Amino acid sequence: MTSFSMAAADVIAHEFPWADHDSVVDLGTSEGVVPKRIAEENDHVHAIGADLPRIEQYFQNYVTESPAADRIEFRTVDFFADEALPAADVYILGHILHDWPHEETRAILSKVHDAVTPGGAVVVYGTMIDEERRDAALPLLMSLNMLIETPAGSDYTAGQCIEWLHQAGFEGGEATPLPGPETMVVARK
Repeated sequence: MTSFSMAAADVIAHEFPWADHDSVVDLGTSEGVVPKRIAEENDHVHAIGADLPRIEQYFQNYVTESPAADRIEFRTVDFFADEALPAADVYILGHILHDWPHEETRAILSKVHDAVTPGGAVVVYGTMIDEERRDAALPLLMSLNMLIETPAGSDYTAGQCIEWLHQAGFEGGEATPLPGPETMVVARK
């Protein structure tokens, strides 16, 4: 997952308005490239990588040599089993929502909304399908792949993502292309 998220991590670390925010949680962080890059490029941000317990050793190995290691931490999180997620100004969900059926996706976003501090934001990124569902070949293939690999996962359009974010209580919603076939959606609380 690190290689899939590296380009997005650089864009998010540089282009998101971090001056307005002091903390971030990368939900489903894997090795932690996203919180690592954000903390390295924004010296006031405390970055949390949140994932299942079995991921922690890989996360620690990856971020330990970072010059920002003192502002990067791992938190054990199971977004289905845990009643609440750690509070933060910003939540990032990269390549997460396409793993689950839409009902579970909405449940995750509801918990994220509860965890984001007032005035905060959520960033969702991944291989989103174009709105007409005919031009973005790689996201369409990724959606087929998710149907094969997961019980009911699939990719989605930026419009669907924004609709789910609104249902969870977030406001606004801007879709921005990222390097390669990925898109980022940002909404506010």
